[in-house]
Amino acid sequence: KDESGETALFQAAAAGNADVVKTLLKEDASVDLSNTSNVSPLMIAAYHGHSYACRMLLDRGRANINQRDMTDKTAIAYAAHNGHGLAVETLLVRGANVNIVDVYLWSPLMLAAYKGRANIVRQLLIAGADNSLKTANGKTASQLARDGGYLHVSDMI
Repeated sequence: KDESGETALFQAAAAGNADVVKTLLKEDASVDLSNTSNVSPLMIAAYHGHSYACRMLLDRGRANINQRDMTDKTAIAYAAHNGHGLAVETLLVRGANVNIVDVYLWSPLMLAAYKGRANIVRQLLIAGADNSLKTANGKTASQLARDGGYLHVSDMI
């Protein structure tokens, strides 16, 4: 681990270096060992859209798919927020909970809607995302999309 708590597996997942991730998993690297912000290798791979690294961490390493960081964000929240549809799909197929909210009560659907990510919103809704959840400020995903100027996304929800 370095001073920020990042392991070699974390750094390989962040870079999307599949060969190194695979090698480290064969050596029994701890998949759920997080950095000082409680961000796991799976979360950082999802954040950057490295779907193959996500798949390896889940299938070979048995990573905790719904692990939360210091603000209660999950891997699917990171992928949804950053518009990484393939990473979202990888996580959905493997059972990620689409309705876990962070400390501000934002769900992955809300994060995607606020950014106008129509394809991600569609994926999450099909997977059972609850469009009636409200943020700490009382806003729904549809209202957040509208606030961001994404009327087409708001209408989808």
